[in-house]
Amino acid sequence: MPKLDDRFATKQYNTLFLAVHDPKAEYGPVGGVYNTMACCNVNTGEYKYWSAGEHTGLHEVAFIPRAPEGKVPPFSTHREHSEC
Repeated sequence: MPKLDDRFATKQYNTLFLAVHDPKAEYGPVGGVYNTMACCNVNTGEYKYWSAGEHTGLHEVAFIPRAPEGKVPPFSTHREHSEC
């Protein structure tokens, strides 16, 4: 289960990151239902998307705070490396 860093639990934020399914993809991703990261500006409602491709499934998106900017590494599963 994801764990929220308690130091950031009650702070206001401007950006929300989440994993979503790319509706333009021909195939569903392996190992989950998400293959795209979405970045949402919570003030404007604007979304930006990054797709990992049709052969990669994205899982939990994690935020790692660092000055001056944080990092957002997703965990992934690649179809060609999956043993299903």
